[in-house]
Amino acid sequence: MATDWKMCLQCDSSNTSNQFTPQANLWMSRAQGQTTWNPAGSSNPAAVLQDNLYIEVTDVAPSSVTGKLVGYLIASAAANVTQTDVTPFRRGNSSSKNKLCVLSEKKGRDGTTWTWGPYTAYQTGSFELTFSAEVDNPNNEQSDSWEEDPEFDVDMGP
Repeated sequence: MATDWKMCLQCDSSNTSNQFTPQANLWMSRAQGQTTWNPAGSSNPAAVLQDNLYIEVTDVAPSSVTGKLVGYLIASAAANVTQTDVTPFRRGNSSSKNKLCVLSEKKGRDGTTWTWGPYTAYQTGSFELTFSAEVDNPNNEQSDSWEEDPEFDVDMGP
């Protein structure tokens, strides 16, 4: 059965740091079709083809001032691997579309949380994901962009 993977990040829009930090668990997972997320630790996910990736960012500022964020997911081949593909993702989340190294999407928040995805893995390999987000309309934020870059491995599966 395919799995949903969620990269869980946090930022503090009242702080000058522009680095995302992991939430209690950098990765959460669930069987596709389920609603409950389970801790999956901080190491690379054991993803397979057709698994989905979600990205969740929570603003931990005492009084969140950020509205919409534009998120950028950038995929590249992981260091020290020999593979021709640099991304597991495709335009429009469709296996028949062109490969896509950069995905961008504007999201409004739900409470203090923004969620991007799902992005479906259509290619096997070891990938470095860089997720950056910037404030759509900067207001009173001390930082208006953040970044994190974990690895995301996609295997052939069973």
